[in-house]
Amino acid sequence: MTISTLHLGLAAAALLAAAGLVLAWSALSRGGEPGPARSRAAAAWANLTGAALPAAERRKRTATWAAGAAFGVVCWLLTAIPIIAILAALLIPFGRYLLSIGKAEAASIKRLDAVGKWCLRLERLAATGTGLQEAIVASRAFAPEAIATELGELCDRLTREADPEAALRDFADALADPEVDTVAALLILHLSDQGAGLRTSLANIAATCAKKVALRRETEAEREKARSEMRSIVLIMLIAAALALAAAGGFAQAYSGSGQLYMAMFAAAFAAILAWMARMNQPARSDRILGTDRRRR
Repeated sequence: MTISTLHLGLAAAALLAAAGLVLAWSALSRGGEPGPARSRAAAAWANLTGAALPAAERRKRTATWAAGAAFGVVCWLLTAIPIIAILAALLIPFGRYLLSIGKAEAASIKRLDAVGKWCLRLERLAATGTGLQEAIVASRAFAPEAIATELGELCDRLTREADPEAALRDFADALADPEVDTVAALLILHLSDQGAGLRTSLANIAATCAKKVALRRETEAEREKARSEMRSIVLIMLIAAALALAAAGGFAQAYSGSGQLYMAMFAAAFAAILAWMARMNQPARSDRILGTDRRRR
């Protein structure tokens, strides 16, 4: 193999490895609401670059990539094999997102459970003759932890402004969950209702939330079993590869030339399979009832 051919093979190896692992990363960390293809692509790009993430999460992502780069340099110094260094650098960011699968759904379930309990407390306040808007403001004192920040902002807006519907819509936007949209929509319908209909609706909302939380937790437990198996497979393969590199110098030397291309193809294919498995084990996102394309106040 000539030098130019070797360089071409190494470049192709790097591209294949990066493409496969970025595909997996995109699948594992996907977010945003469903919509037209352009909207989904924009949301995926914002998620990939970190533009849609809070500042704290962006800092964590930067630290993860920095740690990956340092690990890649160490592997380069130990093996002097480019593709191993590239894969090692991508391993830490990929591993972080692999371990984070399911956290978003768990947080969503926790928020829905909190919303249900909050509605039950609102129903008890409404039973004393308190109107819905006043009950919401009073409920801040016993806000469930999972929605305390969002509920606090809702109460602030209800106290300052004369448009409770806009405040409830913003509350739904902050939680960004189709189930919460349903709750917010029903609360909007009952803004002027201080009678028995309000109490009945709040009790029904709380009961519905409890049922949905139980169902989603059961479904998520089944998904987590598949995720645990996937993580075990990845861990076993990584341990086997590390042992082979550490115990057999000839194993690493076999990939010092064109063999790196095959290693990159294998890594890309393996990452693509993991991405597909991750998508199969993530809940489908439903369309929101209250959209975010309206003009915000």
